[in-house]
Amino acid sequence: LMHVSPFCEVSGFYRFRFRDQARHEDAGGNTAFVGIDYYDHGHPSEVAQGLQPLMRTSVGGHLHPLTAATAFGALCAQPFLTLGVVARIHWQALLLWRKRVPWFSKPERVAAAGTSSGKETLS
Repeated sequence: LMHVSPFCEVSGFYRFRFRDQARHEDAGGNTAFVGIDYYDHGHPSEVAQGLQPLMRTSVGGHLHPLTAATAFGALCAQPFLTLGVVARIHWQALLLWRKRVPWFSKPERVAAAGTSSGKETLS
């Protein structure tokens, strides 16, 4: 169960898409893609029949080995990226709260179907 925002009712389901592909070195090396689709109604089996998501997000980029040097380089290239994202999320939450948008509490965690540990699985 994913609780994305206290301003959104917990309903529907998510579909995760992952893709990585090796390209020729002259085309920029390895790339990766991650997508998340949110469906506010229906059932996952209906996606093949054309059920459309309410929201579709994705991000892609070039793959690099995670080393101390590449991590430091990413931090230096965009030092305030995380801070800026967190600040903008909280700013938008304040605007929604001021408009008195309904607030949904985080639901109790329940065991995912097919698991004994209660940990969710991705397919």
